[in-house]
Amino acid sequence: MSFADPVFLLFLPVTLLLYWLLPFKWRRYWLLVASWFFYGWGGPMFVFIMLFSAVLDYTCGLIITKHRGRAPAKAALLASILVNLGLLSLFKYTDFFISVINGAFGTAIPFLHLPLPIGISFYTFQTMSYTIDVYRGKFNAEKNFLSYALYVSFFPQLVAGPIERADNLLHQFREEKKPTREDFIAGFRFMLFGFFKKICVADLAGSYVNTVFSSLAEASGAAFWMAGMLFTVQIYCDFSGYSDIAMGCARMMGIRLMENFNRPLTAASFRDYGRRWHISLSSWFMEYVYFPLGGSRKGKIRKYLNTLVVFTLSGFWHGANWTFIFWGLFIGLVTCLEDIIRPGYRRLSARLGIDNSNRFVLLLRRCVVLGIVAITSIFFRSRSIGDVGLILSRMFSLSLFSPSGFSSAFRLMGMDSMKLLQLILSLFILDRGYYICRPGKTGLFARGRDSATDQALRLGIYVFGLTAVAALWILAASGNMQSQFIYFQF
Repeated sequence: MSFADPVFLLFLPVTLLLYWLLPFKWRRYWLLVASWFFYGWGGPMFVFIMLFSAVLDYTCGLIITKHRGRAPAKAALLASILVNLGLLSLFKYTDFFISVINGAFGTAIPFLHLPLPIGISFYTFQTMSYTIDVYRGKFNAEKNFLSYALYVSFFPQLVAGPIERADNLLHQFREEKKPTREDFIAGFRFMLFGFFKKICVADLAGSYVNTVFSSLAEASGAAFWMAGMLFTVQIYCDFSGYSDIAMGCARMMGIRLMENFNRPLTAASFRDYGRRWHISLSSWFMEYVYFPLGGSRKGKIRKYLNTLVVFTLSGFWHGANWTFIFWGLFIGLVTCLEDIIRPGYRRLSARLGIDNSNRFVLLLRRCVVLGIVAITSIFFRSRSIGDVGLILSRMFSLSLFSPSGFSSAFRLMGMDSMKLLQLILSLFILDRGYYICRPGKTGLFARGRDSATDQALRLGIYVFGLTAVAALWILAASGNMQSQFIYFQF
């Protein structure tokens, strides 16, 4: 099941109502049943794969706790890592590896065409982090299997994250506390903003992006620059929108998930952008790959090599295609290059008297970061490295400066003045909506602001949100929905 499925309109209220009404001791079990139903709606067989992973890591965690510091604990940790990565590789990367072997050696090994279990990349990393943390002694293994199974399969974040850690989520299932009115309101805000991102921004931007990428032969360099920028907006709003809805669902049950995005499109440096984007995945790679490799403790060269390894693996995590591998490698190279030139930039800024906190300077730096991100988006969105080469050659050709370049791009996208105004308005609401819909932020929902005007605006936003949410299921039911959530494919 997806948040975009019409049946979710019935599933969520029923799940929440029973969760609130049931005694505390039964809530975990009800959530577990609801989560399995949610996950098995589109493919019941995938539930058994997830359960196998859960049983494996639950058992390995118990062995590690019982034999801590001894050989059986190391063997259990190794088994957890190898089996989980083996499952992920089997379903996600087998055909990719076969294509590489066939291309390198001229063989004709047939592809398996195995179906990809939804969310396997997310829950595999979540279960591995659990056994690694138990081995490191951060906490003892969970003894209640059903509680651990709920940690693995908790429906709001099961299929597209955030990738939660056991020390944040497991204890919340054990705490006897009743969801409050504030929890419900905060969760409702998160969900409304998430649906706005998906329906009003991501799908709108995606319609223009799809037009350009389906017309590679006719598209100009200007069109590809616009498509790169719009795809950056699309994938941010699509993925962060899902994360917001996930946080909202959980918050309505009094459970707090980690925030997965922190306004990355406002970052003034590429390193800052990396810290704000897909926080749960980037922190996972930092903690379980980058630091074990030595991090920045073994000199600059080792630091840059570790950075490239982490970003390349992150790219490969996203998909079994060379485009994702080069996407991760390119981001790693830009991150290393920025780190190399940062001291020189600071000295130059001090010499020229440039105030890096100045609004104009910040705007310029943000535009540079967005331009680089737009280039990386070409790797992410393209179907092959050949397409990437074609697109980049046009993006950096002299024809980009042709007076007719941008006008032809608008025509190709079918974007007239009213549609452009609609897009600009959606982006403006997106920017302001962060402050409006985030608890504790300056905006309509900040504490202490309860004037008649604020109440009217709040009511207007709720009405708009409900209308948008209703439109989601109407469009989905009629088959006119633009797309599923992009990260479902990972």
